[in-house]
Amino acid sequence: PDSPSGSIRSDSSRSPRRRVPIIMAANDINTVLGRFHLRLKYDGSKEEMLVHLVEAQDLTPSSESGFRDPYVRMYLDSDEEHRTLQTAVHRAETHPYFDQHFSFPLKPRNLVKSNFILQLLDYDRFSRDEVIGEIKFLLNTLDLSGCEIWGDLIAVRKPVEHSPELLISLSYLPQAERLTVVVMKAKNLHVLHDPFVKLYLIINDKRAKKRKTSAIRATDPANPIWNEAFTFDLPASQMQDAGIELFVTSNEGELHEPGCAIGLQEGGTGCQHWQDMMQNNRKPIAMWHVLR
Repeated sequence: PDSPSGSIRSDSSRSPRRRVPIIMAANDINTVLGRFHLRLKYDGSKEEMLVHLVEAQDLTPSSESGFRDPYVRMYLDSDEEHRTLQTAVHRAETHPYFDQHFSFPLKPRNLVKSNFILQLLDYDRFSRDEVIGEIKFLLNTLDLSGCEIWGDLIAVRKPVEHSPELLISLSYLPQAERLTVVVMKAKNLHVLHDPFVKLYLIINDKRAKKRKTSAIRATDPANPIWNEAFTFDLPASQMQDAGIELFVTSNEGELHEPGCAIGLQEGGTGCQHWQDMMQNNRKPIAMWHVLR
C-alpha cells in the first residue's frame, strides 16, 4: 500500500540472510530533498516505540538560499503523551551521520492508528524555524518486531505550529566565571494569570540554583515582556556539564508547559544556544526556544 510519503517496497537485491530494508519512495521524484536511514522496533514489555536514526544522504535545500542549520524532529501523532524529540543542529551538512536512539511511549492499542513523522527543519535564531521536508507513514504498515527503512524526504512548505516560546539571552564572562541569563519575553502563551518564569541552573543533571522573574500583569498575557537578568557563578570547568531549565507558571500555580532546557546535553536550539554562547564569550546571544 501507499504510505503518506509515497510507495513502500522491499529491496530484494540485498542478501536474503539479512533483514530486507524497506524503501519508502516518493510518488513524485521532483519533491525529494534527500533520504533518511532509520530503524524501528516496538518494545511491548515497555510499551515504547524505539527509533534508531542512523543517517541522511543527499540532503538538498528547497531554495537557492541553501540550508542555514538543519536539524531533525520526530514525533508520533498518537492519543498519548505528545513527545517531540529532536537532534542537534548539523551546520549545512548534506550527509549527516546521527546514530542516535529515541523512544516514544505507545500503547499497543494505538499501534494501528499512529503515524510516525520525521521532519527536517532549518534553524533560524531570530525567527520561527521552517519545516523543509518530512517523512510520514502509518506504523501498522510495518513489521515492528524490527525493521530497517530508507525513506525519501518530501518537500513541504508550512510553518511550524504556533507553539509557545521564550526569548532568552545568554552570555558568559570567562575571567569572572559568571553566566548571565536574560529572560526577555514570551509569545503564544496560553492565557495565564500574572505569568512568570522559573529558571534553574543545572550542573551534572542536578538543579544547583533557582531564580524567578517577577509576575507580569500584562494587557496581553499571551505575549509578556520581562527583560530581567540573572547571574550565576559558574566555573569554566563545569561549562560542559551545565545548563539552564526554564518553566512558565503563574501566581495561581498553573504550570504552563513542560518548559525548555538549554545545554550541550539537549537537542536542537537548546544545544545550539549553549554552543553559540561558549564560542562568543562576553557577547550576549539571544534565541527563541519552544516550550514543550
